[in-house]
Amino acid sequence: MVENLTVRFFPDSVDWILQDKNGRCLSSGNGQLDEIFADQPLDEASVKVCGILAGEQVLLTSITVPSKPTRQIVQAVPYLAEEQLASDVEDCFFAIGERTGDELNIAVVDRAWFEGILDSLKAVNLSPLVMAVEAELLSSSEQSAIYIDAERAHLLLSAHKGLSTEIDQLSQLVTLASPELTETVNVVRFADDHPKVDLVLDEIATLDTLNLVQESQPGSCLEYMANRINSSRLDMLQGPYAVRKKQGGSGSWLKTVVWATLAEGIYVNNQAEALATESEELYRSVYPNDKNISNMRRRWNGHLGQVNTSAKTDFMGLLSQAAGPIRANGLEIQNINYNESRGDLVFQLEAQRSEQLMLYVERLSGQGMDAEIGTISQDDGRVRGSIRIRSGGGRK
Repeated sequence: MVENLTVRFFPDSVDWILQDKNGRCLSSGNGQLDEIFADQPLDEASVKVCGILAGEQVLLTSITVPSKPTRQIVQAVPYLAEEQLASDVEDCFFAIGERTGDELNIAVVDRAWFEGILDSLKAVNLSPLVMAVEAELLSSSEQSAIYIDAERAHLLLSAHKGLSTEIDQLSQLVTLASPELTETVNVVRFADDHPKVDLVLDEIATLDTLNLVQESQPGSCLEYMANRINSSRLDMLQGPYAVRKKQGGSGSWLKTVVWATLAEGIYVNNQAEALATESEELYRSVYPNDKNISNMRRRWNGHLGQVNTSAKTDFMGLLSQAAGPIRANGLEIQNINYNESRGDLVFQLEAQRSEQLMLYVERLSGQGMDAEIGTISQDDGRVRGSIRIRSGGGRK
């Protein structure tokens, strides 16, 4: 029988809950990860492990990105969020969430702490399938909410913005955040409420701008989050920490693998259709007089095969096309390098904001050029980046 183990990570300890496949609590506890199951080892083959990061340790926020998706967005995320951070970009890990229009949801965590968590799980032979964040498992898109979590509380401002605190600090936090809260605030309480909860809620109720509506849930807040972990919209196990989902001994696990494969197939198919559309639009813009585009690849190859220019012409052509949008995007050239054998033109550029570099790359891509951001750095309030540029028919 497959059992579900959910472990929540705090800076100096963990708490956990073990549930059967129907979500019923079998056991729970807290302490240090390497001590929890010393006397009662788990059967790794029959346990599905998930993790939750304490909300105090994770920054959930959103950033504005260019409207047209590009692969450079992921590279630029740390620098778009830098002003919201209390730590250096290099010390943080950035996880990408949902995107709505130009707004991209992200989660930021201390890299060393996060890697320490993964190492501690590996040391006890546990491999998490999901690593969620508390607020992502509690969030509501309609109204602000307060979730009482034993001696802690979670204040949900919106669908992707939440704050976690000790119960003693909840009233002060609500007062400070009240301009961002909806008029009605749902208060969700559990069986393990702290004795101070009633006093704290009475204090919050004195705020004239808020109307508290309380409801009770069975069990604990951790159990509530564990039951919703499969619906988390942001998984911290991505990028260098991504894991391949394993098939266990239950049909439900097989369904997970099948659905994941199907979703991946749909995504790849959608991407292929989008690329085909972009290819056709680019072809029409480059060869507007060509009406026969039934075989796009053959038409591209036919035109590219007729090109016979010298290295000097290649360089001047690239330079002419790439230099045009620089001033329009508010950029300054610091250095230019051209590699004749590869056909690469590399600009070292300076800007006030990293978005300017991304928009410049977008514009070159719209002109049919192969452009990508190599590196981005920030110094003295200015952003510096290297942009590698090839002609549309250059070697990848």
